[in-house]
Amino acid sequence: MATAKNVTHGNVRVDKVNVTSDNKSTSDVLALAATVWEEVRGSGVDPKDEKENDRYLTRLRAKYSDFAKTFPVVFRWMVQTKEYEAKAFERFLKTKVKVMYADRKEFLAAQAEYLVLLYKQRNPRSEGKKVVAYRAAVIKMLEKDEKIFMEAKDQIDDEVKKLDETIVLDRKRRLVEFLKAQKSSD
Repeated sequence: MATAKNVTHGNVRVDKVNVTSDNKSTSDVLALAATVWEEVRGSGVDPKDEKENDRYLTRLRAKYSDFAKTFPVVFRWMVQTKEYEAKAFERFLKTKVKVMYADRKEFLAAQAEYLVLLYKQRNPRSEGKKVVAYRAAVIKMLEKDEKIFMEAKDQIDDEVKKLDETIVLDRKRRLVEFLKAQKSSD
């Protein structure tokens, strides 16, 4: 039975991801992907409408959160570009998904392989050089997206930390004022 793993951001940590309530076989994951794909195809959302696609992606990510976390590129590609090939995904599951990734970069490279398999399936006569160039471009795109995400995450973390510090200082100030008022009323 094949199981899927998910790499989280930050420290390189791999967590077991349950697609629903327990580890699933390749055929179970493929069936879930088919369910997601049918929902996407029936959505009526135009692939060119970025705002509506982003909203739809958010809704589906909540509904299929484990699948979206475990196979982020496959999921995003389904929803935003309306492209999916079950045979490419099955090959990806059987050959590229593994239990442990050395780091986030290796995880992204593995995720990129789905798009490479999809490209090869749709362009069976493509030369090796084109496939290598496509792979490099996809990995570069994913690394760029990762960098943008991490910068935004760091910025938000800093803002939250500053807000927390402000709240702590305000609580201390109000506590001192309260204690002074209590002392003077005695």
